[in-house]
Amino acid sequence: MEIVGKLHPLLVHLPIGFLIIGLLLYGWKLVDPTRNFGEALRPIFLLGAIAALLSCLSGLQLMDSGEYDVATVTRHRNMGIALAVVSFLFWFRLGQQSLNKRLPFLAISLSVLLVITGHYGGTLTHGSGFLTVDTKDSKKDRKEIKNIEDAILFGDIIQPILSEKCVSCHGAEKQKGNLRLDDSLKISKGGKNGKTVSGNADDALMLRRILLPPDDDEHMPPKEKGQLSSDEIALIRWWIKEGHSFSLKVKDIPKDSSIASVLKRFQQAGPQQTETIEEKWPEVAAADPEVVRLLRKAGIAITPISNTSNLLSLNLLNLTDSSMRIWEEIRKLREQVVILKADLPFIRDEHLKNIDEFTHLRKISLTHTQITDKVIQQLSALAELRSVNISNSHVTYRGLEKLVQLDKLRYLYAIQLTDSSYAQQLQEKLPNVEVLVKPFDVPILVSDTTEVVVTK
Repeated sequence: MEIVGKLHPLLVHLPIGFLIIGLLLYGWKLVDPTRNFGEALRPIFLLGAIAALLSCLSGLQLMDSGEYDVATVTRHRNMGIALAVVSFLFWFRLGQQSLNKRLPFLAISLSVLLVITGHYGGTLTHGSGFLTVDTKDSKKDRKEIKNIEDAILFGDIIQPILSEKCVSCHGAEKQKGNLRLDDSLKISKGGKNGKTVSGNADDALMLRRILLPPDDDEHMPPKEKGQLSSDEIALIRWWIKEGHSFSLKVKDIPKDSSIASVLKRFQQAGPQQTETIEEKWPEVAAADPEVVRLLRKAGIAITPISNTSNLLSLNLLNLTDSSMRIWEEIRKLREQVVILKADLPFIRDEHLKNIDEFTHLRKISLTHTQITDKVIQQLSALAELRSVNISNSHVTYRGLEKLVQLDKLRYLYAIQLTDSSYAQQLQEKLPNVEVLVKPFDVPILVSDTTEVVVTK
């Protein structure tokens, strides 16, 4: 029955559409009696009523997940049931000419129920105040910190970060994964996937989810929501690493020079916002359509980064041609490419010999390739790079030191490289970069497919 509950977000839009169209036509008929929508109105309201009923049934299954505030979800359920009942009643009375005098009252009731039910649904999905969340500067709600050393690390620094970036999905009104991050006791308790902040800092579930690539389904916060800045991530890692105390002051917790710098910035202006890959796009000429056509024919997915820009994202996932001819064509788009995903096992250093000419490149992924430190030397010349993923390649951690000169680099994914003993030193040399060097140790859940072998 779980799959039925997951259909609720899809089904719930059907009654909204049918009923709004029906109410608009009915209102038009009241204003202009010459309009005759009789043949159309009854089927429209019947479909709306049936869709409302199906939405109620699927919603009841989703309600049992325990991921939502009981009071809000109960109101949403009650209003949804009332909406379905009134919809059927409206449909029935449309066919009873003697009862049509009550239809305007039912139409008003139906409109009010639509608004209230939708409001509670939006609150469950996006949190309270969801209509104004995009126009509100949440940093204005932060407590002013005059002396960072006397601040309570969790209450004055970590909790405001969680409130801004996490609580909309993990708060009192919605608990995705049965996890709440709006209360210290509930943070310690964790959710259905286990403890959130226990263990070594880099192994803690909270940090592991934050450090996943933004395109990963498990990445938190979801990529469509506001992302944590590098300073915010550094503070959360430090808090977990030092025992995730809920009461200690900053001055009572050991800190290195990099954390001291982050704290200083936090006190002066709040954590710096992550500069997302969509910001401040340069203006470039449009790509040669013949080159784009040729590369798409070769299996390369080419998409514009926005409707108002000529910049492009290239994904080589379906490319089978390993010849240099294709790479010469890719090089012709060096002015337009800002995202390049080339996670293919046949890619070698020679394929990327001109990568340093892609001056606007901000994100590159080269996992499971044969590239070496020679490519890193070229990447170090790309001043606009924000994210580099070279996991499971022939690059070394020592070779990655060359990236230290990239001031805008924020994420470096370097899992399972050869000289793992040097990984810790690399992190120290890149204090402003989130360096991921260890594969995740994901536990097997009950919901996973597991093979049980019985031995005698």
